[in-house]
Amino acid sequence: MNDVPTTGVTRVCQNCQQVYGYKDQHACPKGGSSQVPQDPLVGATLGGRYLIESFLSSGGMGVVYRAKHTVLDKPLAIKLLREAQDPMMQQRFLLEAKSACHIGHENIVDITDFGVLDDGRPYLVMEFLQGQSLEAVIAKGALPPLRTCRIAEQIARGLHAVHSKGIVHRDLKPGNIFILERGRKDFVKILDFGIAKVMAGTRESLSGGGANLPNLRATATGTVLGTPEYLSPEQGAGEAFDARVDQYALGCIMYEMLTGQVPFRGNGPMSTLMKHLTEKPIPPRKRRPELNIPESLEKIVLKAMAQQKENRYANMDELANLLQELIDRGSLPPDPAVMRPSSSLQTVPSTPSPASPPIELSPLTSGDAFAPTLQAAIPTKEEIAKEKAKAGRADTEQRQPIPTERVAPIVVPKPSRLPKVLLGVAGAMVLLLAVVLVLKLGFFGKTTQPSVVADLGQAQPVTPQTDPQPAASEHKVSFENKTAGKVTLLCGSKKSCLLDHTKSCELMLTDDSKCEASATGYHSRSIEVADAIKRAGKVTAQVTIQLEAEKSSGKSKKPKSKGKTKKR
Repeated sequence: MNDVPTTGVTRVCQNCQQVYGYKDQHACPKGGSSQVPQDPLVGATLGGRYLIESFLSSGGMGVVYRAKHTVLDKPLAIKLLREAQDPMMQQRFLLEAKSACHIGHENIVDITDFGVLDDGRPYLVMEFLQGQSLEAVIAKGALPPLRTCRIAEQIARGLHAVHSKGIVHRDLKPGNIFILERGRKDFVKILDFGIAKVMAGTRESLSGGGANLPNLRATATGTVLGTPEYLSPEQGAGEAFDARVDQYALGCIMYEMLTGQVPFRGNGPMSTLMKHLTEKPIPPRKRRPELNIPESLEKIVLKAMAQQKENRYANMDELANLLQELIDRGSLPPDPAVMRPSSSLQTVPSTPSPASPPIELSPLTSGDAFAPTLQAAIPTKEEIAKEKAKAGRADTEQRQPIPTERVAPIVVPKPSRLPKVLLGVAGAMVLLLAVVLVLKLGFFGKTTQPSVVADLGQAQPVTPQTDPQPAASEHKVSFENKTAGKVTLLCGSKKSCLLDHTKSCELMLTDDSKCEASATGYHSRSIEVADAIKRAGKVTAQVTIQLEAEKSSGKSKKPKSKGKTKKR
């Protein structure tokens, strides 16, 4: 396969219109000199047609810019790797770019161009999206069942188109799914085929024969690559897999949309991965019973998440059709977020009204979209068996019935009528004796001292009065993230924050509230609101979140800075 041609990057002097290298200092003949900006790509032009207008986001491996086609005046997004890649990595990147742009489905991001800068850094040119990631949507709380079905049905349709081209995404997660308002609410775009696996036949057709094209596998032998919260058991165990790994990931995403929580989360990435291999998820209806999740939808989620791929749906088209049937049946409660006076609940005006707030620009995802969360050694069969045994013992202990002592039943004897008869005879004799005494003492005509009769009536029961328990008071609590990574804060079932480094959020919480702070690669931390208020000594409190980093496993492979195992 021929080497990928490099793309020139230039700048234009606004005074003399002279074109020069984007990293060069230019001495203008009309006077003055231009300084190289802090980011030399901003204001530069790629290949004479893509003007980079501004920086959008960045991550550990990549940077995302907003650009404009200089001829068509069309907004675009450009993703650029931070470091140069060797020819093998460049060709793999090109193959994956070709695989994505050949899908041609409305729910798949449109990739229009690919190139490599003269310094060896590859880039992708794709459509510019206005909206937010599904990750940001879920961070605001669990989604209603109807909205969950609409989003999941579009994801399944898009992935069915991907699979029909012989491509497996392999790293499907909420951060790789974008939610737009394009003619209707919650229009879905699937992004980032950075570790997509292209099957052999498709690889040859995309490469124009592929006679000299090596086997471009995205994962090194003996390693697992992906995001542990959505990784299928067969991927985690290093077994052969097919397109049903994406179905498992979609099941995990639907679970998270319905409950607001991922199905499995351990103390670290490898701990989470082992839970997928050894445990069964808690059913959504049991995990969040207050949300009234329909049983029919729960069954679809759990089938898509079956540990054995043979027990999942045959393909994404079957899953999408079942979700569409649920939507059309009308048995799901209406989504309050889309209820309107009009007869349609699915469409919104294509352009917002002047009074509407501007749409939040959160283009694509972070620059780390090229890189999955986890790249580690595949656990051995002995490790998996050990974890399964541990999970089995825990499940048995939970199901173990509480031992009880057998007690003989108490038999109450039938009361005899003899005591009642004797009591009646005694009463009659006492009454007769009283009459005789009155007659002998001369009752008639004599005044007798009034006798004092004691009140032997029954005492009235007194009901103890209990003071009502005071309602728990609410306090304003401010949380500040001092952890290097992005922290997810969960306080009960309805209050949560997603905090970037040094960012803060405020929540109104009661004294008995408990919060859980977690981040990928860090130990989770529990926060007692009562303790925070007590330490603050007032009704408001500020809590600093500083999570402890996970210690890397001895079997984990530290990713190299360059080479074939480079994360994309």
